[in-house]
Amino acid sequence: MSTHHAVFPTQPDDAFIAAWRTHIEGTGYPELFANVSTSKPEQDEGIELLSEEIRVPVGLREGGSRVPCPFCSRHGPKFERGRMAYFPIEHVVRFIGRHCAIKHFGENYHDAEKRYRQQAACREYITFWKEMAARRDELEDFFAQIEPVAANLAFVRRQIDDQAPGFASFLYGELVQSNGDLVIVTHTGVKDRHGNAVDERKSIGRAVGRSLLAREFDPKKAIDKAKAAMHDLTVDLPGWSPDDHETTMAIVNRGWKAVKGLRALVDLRTELADAQRFLEPKNLRVIERWANDPSSPIVSLTLRRDGKQLLIRSGSYAGKHYSNAIVPETTFAALPPVSHPIVGSIPLK
Repeated sequence: MSTHHAVFPTQPDDAFIAAWRTHIEGTGYPELFANVSTSKPEQDEGIELLSEEIRVPVGLREGGSRVPCPFCSRHGPKFERGRMAYFPIEHVVRFIGRHCAIKHFGENYHDAEKRYRQQAACREYITFWKEMAARRDELEDFFAQIEPVAANLAFVRRQIDDQAPGFASFLYGELVQSNGDLVIVTHTGVKDRHGNAVDERKSIGRAVGRSLLAREFDPKKAIDKAKAAMHDLTVDLPGWSPDDHETTMAIVNRGWKAVKGLRALVDLRTELADAQRFLEPKNLRVIERWANDPSSPIVSLTLRRDGKQLLIRSGSYAGKHYSNAIVPETTFAALPPVSHPIVGSIPLK
């Protein structure tokens, strides 16, 4: 016999949904949880999804039977995967099969799916806001270690672009083309059977730190986004209920921007660590050696750092370039380690 419990004038809260989920996992009977209706829906609109698709452990059910469908098979086995759903016009909740629900509700089901994803994102951002509030000191520490290094490396790159326009993009393109592998050609002193000299291609190392030369290298942009996100995180989110679509979207938009801003900061840490490596004397020497080999696309290159000075003198098909940039000492300050708590606490999306 079907049941009909019209006891939900508003969408059930998270505690009810969590308890229902636990009941399903422990018994395999989603339809027998307190106040869950098994009656057939009385209308073709007004549905709100309360969960993702859940695989019911039917092995826990008598005879391993499937779950009855409120739409087409209220007293017989029908499906193993279903979703919690709320029917606001009837004030009831049901556990429904996806395929029958789509057939019954049509476009209304797809609209409900979209709202569910928005509400799920909203819940995630609310949780994220609380976590970041608890980690405010760690976040500020993370930012404080990154900001001066970002400013210094941006300063170095700006000098190169101002004094030697086009050099960074030219060298970046050449290094990307070989994936950083620096190869020179050496004469073996041996001739083949036709009397031709046999040359040998030899890798002398790998160029690192190409991030500093990339066209999109813009630490200030990431820093500004992070600052905006950190400021917004100090402002509480508005009170929220799942049926308040306007507030849902406001929280989703703020959450998305905050995560994007902090994700940019985490990614910037990786980018800066790579850019620092470009300025290492060993890296500059091996690039210079490769560039001055007759087989390279560069006629001549001086690329050296002496203390605070970075000297660039280049001649190639891209023209002549000269720069004598200042490299502040704090450019090489330690960045937060990959193990820093903030790195793993920022979602990838």
